[in-house]
Amino acid sequence: MAPGKPLLSPAAPAGVSVCIVAYNALDKLRACLDSLHAQQSPRVIDTIVLDNASAEPVADTVRADYPWVRLMPNAENLGFAGGTNLAVAAATQPLRLLLNPDTVLPTPDTIEKLAACFERVDRLGALGCRLELPDGATQVIAGRRPRAAALVLDLLHIRLTPPPAPVRDGLLEAEYICGAALLTSAEVWEDVGPLDEGYFMYFEDVDWCRRAARAGYRLAATPDVTIIHHEGATYGGRTFVRRMHFWRALVRYLRRNDGRIAVGLVRLALALGGLIKLPWAWLADRSPERAARLELLRLQLRLGLRGA
Repeated sequence: MAPGKPLLSPAAPAGVSVCIVAYNALDKLRACLDSLHAQQSPRVIDTIVLDNASAEPVADTVRADYPWVRLMPNAENLGFAGGTNLAVAAATQPLRLLLNPDTVLPTPDTIEKLAACFERVDRLGALGCRLELPDGATQVIAGRRPRAAALVLDLLHIRLTPPPAPVRDGLLEAEYICGAALLTSAEVWEDVGPLDEGYFMYFEDVDWCRRAARAGYRLAATPDVTIIHHEGATYGGRTFVRRMHFWRALVRYLRRNDGRIAVGLVRLALALGGLIKLPWAWLADRSPERAARLELLRLQLRLGLRGA
């Protein structure tokens, strides 16, 4: 059953607008759309793909092979936040599912189970699920906000196991829902506001969820629904570019939400890490990735010393 052609009943439940921001990784987007096409639900499922000026023929492929998708080709890459805001603004259904293009819905009832779960919980601002990597490992279920001390330890390659998320009404209480698969409603989105477009990539979902929590909304995830996530596919293996975006967004998020001490601790760790690693990379690294690694370490040092 194609999305947008549900088995309607006299009291049809709320429809879902699936909002996807695509940038390259066309093979992953195809798999995502194929899994959406296989969804079975009594709801209207309206799928929107915003192409963020991909170098690959994303727009042409979607237009030719997925005529049931509403395509929004963009002339420039606005990043995840900017692209998502445009897609959500074009949504027509009461429920809105933010979905990464490198995800796959493994069962035909995935959207129905998520939507039904969202509707039964009062004051729910965002619902997540089990995000699973292709090898079967769990990426995240109920996200925890980044904390300066834990981030410093992570930069020092010391990783602590976070405490388990509290369980309430069969759902895991969360501090944020990963934007790779986040279900919310038009009402909540209007109340909380759009994603902050000052983030190009990363932490825009954490920032939005923090605003939702401040507005009195509950954030939770269901462990009974799984979505497969090919994390980072849009970067095409450009690990260093991905880390640059991550660190820039991290410093911005901490500055806006956690104050000077938190930012100072993370900046200090970034600066020290850059100072220690940069001379070795300059003198001893002979790998093909040397130039990219040097640029990343210079950025890390600048972020640590100047915060920008």
